Amino acid sequence: MTSVLSTTRPRSRSLLAISFISFILLSFPHGMLGIAWPSIRDTFGMPLEALGILLFAATTGHIATSFSGGLLVGRLGVGVFLLLSVCANALGLLGYVLAPAWWVLILAAAMSGVGGGAMDMGLNAFFASNYSARMMNWLHASFGLGVTLGPIAMTWLLDRGSSWRMGYLLALAAMLVLAIVYIRTLAWWPKQAPALEADNQADAPPPTRLLSMSVVWLSLAVFFFVSGMEATAGNWAFTLFTEGRGETIVAAGQWVSAYWASFTAGRVLFGLLGERLAPVSVLRGTMLLAMLGAGLLWWHPTDGVSYLGLVLFGLALAPMFPLLILETPRRVGKKYADQVIGFQIGVAGLGLAALPALAGVLADRISLEIVPPFVVIGIVILIIFHETVLRRGATS
Repeated sequence: MTSVLSTTRPRSRSLLAISFISFILLSFPHGMLGIAWPSIRDTFGMPLEALGILLFAATTGHIATSFSGGLLVGRLGVGVFLLLSVCANALGLLGYVLAPAWWVLILAAAMSGVGGGAMDMGLNAFFASNYSARMMNWLHASFGLGVTLGPIAMTWLLDRGSSWRMGYLLALAAMLVLAIVYIRTLAWWPKQAPALEADNQADAPPPTRLLSMSVVWLSLAVFFFVSGMEATAGNWAFTLFTEGRGETIVAAGQWVSAYWASFTAGRVLFGLLGERLAPVSVLRGTMLLAMLGAGLLWWHPTDGVSYLGLVLFGLALAPMFPLLILETPRRVGKKYADQVIGFQIGVAGLGLAALPALAGVLADRISLEIVPPFVVIGIVILIIFHETVLRRGATS
């Protein structure tokens, strides 16, 4: 099997470092959006709920590359595929920096989604075939680090009177540096992702067969709600605290950063624990913790209690996505796992857009205080779908 593990040890370590840095830089602008949104909508004169349009544009590109990425990796090789995804991301970020009109920003979001979906799919499939639960958690901890640093950077810039565009300019500069790194290391990457090798593809069932299986749809629903609840809290907490509960930009920004920091810390923690804990037990426990955190955010007897709820919610979400990826072969069967991982990442992207967008529509028509109960209900639905998947078991 072509694998990063078959390269020389220094190159193997270098590819690990590049993968971690890629996830940090991929998530950096994602973390900024929730902080930047009030300023962005002021710039373009858009209503509160227009965030959903921006998220859906990004999701369109994300889903396209998530579902088609396997074939592209097979034809281009891992390194070239990831390099192109970085370039697409950079082009999208350039659009954020320069967009003179709302429709241009929508196109930029779609291009960023193309690049983000490709990086997400490529690196997840790469790690799922080569690494343990510990390394997968650390890969996703890198994502958490990026979304923690993003709000910090955007809050710092806005507090000093800078434009929200400066945050995206910073992200663009970092992405261009990453592109240079990929160019210089192209020969180090395997020609084909192990999870997508030709012999596996020859036996792979057609997508229509996979989508006729109820366990696959249930798994997709789990990913839809995991990513959707994560994004709903991340994108709306700042607006809830500032416009709904009267907090300052700095205080709200700090607590959104704390949300993502707890998210990152949780992934580091579960990465250190590795295989010592049963994945299913961890998933069940963290889902219950997520419900507690969302409940405290909703209860809001004091600001401190709601802040604690937000931080607990981030900690609880931390291991869910990577563990669910690693559990995919057991849940749907090994021969279906590669394609289902791509589907799951694509549907996760849809959840990132659809559920925060729906929360925005409800907030615009009712109140920003609808966001916390919306998240509580989403976690309850997530638990129901997850338990149903566990009862169905693997298909083969």
